[in-house]
Amino acid sequence: LVARDGTLFGNRHAANVAKRLGWLDLPARSRIVLPTLRQLVAELVADGVDTLYLLGMGGSSLGPEVLRVISGAPSGRRLVVADTTDADRAAAMLDSFEPARSVVLAVSKSGTTAETAALQAILAQRLRDVFGDGARRRLVALTEPASALARQARGEGWRAVLTHPVDVGGRFSILSAVGLLPAIWLGLDADTFLAEGAHALARLEVDHPAVQLGHHMAAVCAEGWGKLAWCASPALQPFGMWAEQLVAESTGKERHGILPVIVADPSRMEAWPHTLALSPRFADEDVTALDTGLERLIATGVPVVRWTLGRHQLAQLFVGLELATAIAGWLLGVNPFDEPDVVRAKEQARAALAAGHREYPAPTLDPGAALAGFLDGIGADDAIVLLGWMVETADSAAALDGLAGRLAARHGVPVTTGFGPRYLHSTGQLHKGAPDRLRVVLLSGEPARDVPIPGQAHTIGQLRWAQALGDLAALREVARPVLHLHFGRDPIAGLSSLA
Repeated sequence: LVARDGTLFGNRHAANVAKRLGWLDLPARSRIVLPTLRQLVAELVADGVDTLYLLGMGGSSLGPEVLRVISGAPSGRRLVVADTTDADRAAAMLDSFEPARSVVLAVSKSGTTAETAALQAILAQRLRDVFGDGARRRLVALTEPASALARQARGEGWRAVLTHPVDVGGRFSILSAVGLLPAIWLGLDADTFLAEGAHALARLEVDHPAVQLGHHMAAVCAEGWGKLAWCASPALQPFGMWAEQLVAESTGKERHGILPVIVADPSRMEAWPHTLALSPRFADEDVTALDTGLERLIATGVPVVRWTLGRHQLAQLFVGLELATAIAGWLLGVNPFDEPDVVRAKEQARAALAAGHREYPAPTLDPGAALAGFLDGIGADDAIVLLGWMVETADSAAALDGLAGRLAARHGVPVTTGFGPRYLHSTGQLHKGAPDRLRVVLLSGEPARDVPIPGQAHTIGQLRWAQALGDLAALREVARPVLHLHFGRDPIAGLSSLA
């Protein structure tokens, strides 16, 4: 790995891997771009901007969101991460969007991410309504130099076109401008962030803690299948949204996979087979209750890895998990740097849009009976996946989590949750590529509002529905057991009535 040997993950993956190992050099390479990023932030602030709208999916959005939630915003400036085609949320975002105070950052390595393009078109139109041709000064792109987004941004004269390293995948990009620009915007110490990332990459030997963690992650697996329980301290619990996409998308392929499961309370967690519990925590946190729950897990035979960090060492957690996941992928015999099944859902979504599938079905009759029948006979080493395609609010998230808790208690297996389309760029690869151990339940509702996409014949709500249908078709294409329950205009009541 240190020698950047592309054949490490097998000759058939050598060319792909060789183009994906640039993340190992990011702490040094990224120092060069810090002055440019700081200058851009200073100019925007001088123009009266205090809100950055970051449009991105997967690693492009989850890493910055983790920084915002865990580290806050010492600068006092706002970071709004938009990573969904939820029509109700898009409409609410437009309601609160203040062009005079805002800049829009579109982040897409490939430059073709459908969700990012749709949101960028919507917000750019609102900027043009206010500023006319001057709207281009409130648009910034972060993408590969030759991408369609880069060509568009340069052609339209956007304020800046920043470079996404071509040899770094999105989920390994946090130490590039993808993470550094939001960090600087929030007022975080980017120099320390890079220094801690470099520290995590120093002295890469067999006894390196991250290498050992990767070994433990793979060692609990049986026939290529295992689980990683994210049992973090309260302050680091939100980090799980980033860790989840890293581990799932990197390992869940070719009928292998490590299923990440975010566990809020380890004292209530079942002792699932083939599971490793990972418990990161800050050194100054009181983790007495957490450790009590972990000791109970240890007594039942679940191995536990504790990871203690200083508040300034968040980059060590990012980079350490990247290293561990790469090592685990190698031990499982998969290429952790590709995502071969992600394209399935994209192709099916495009087909659904082209076919004009824009009508919602009638609500499912007796969804409780349908769900009970679908989950009947589930195995002890299996897992349930709940996928929400409905308005994403605190209430709907609580309803989805509540259903997950009830199903976990009833069946004694891990239950994961995710909202579409975000999970398509996170755990979606594992949903198609993992062994036959998953039962997937797609839960949908209908938006109350919708937003047209400038230059497109479809709305953002219609795009999201096509994405839901596309993922449903992709799951069936790989013969994954999947159940679709539709709740019409009241999905929260529907979720609350189940189990």
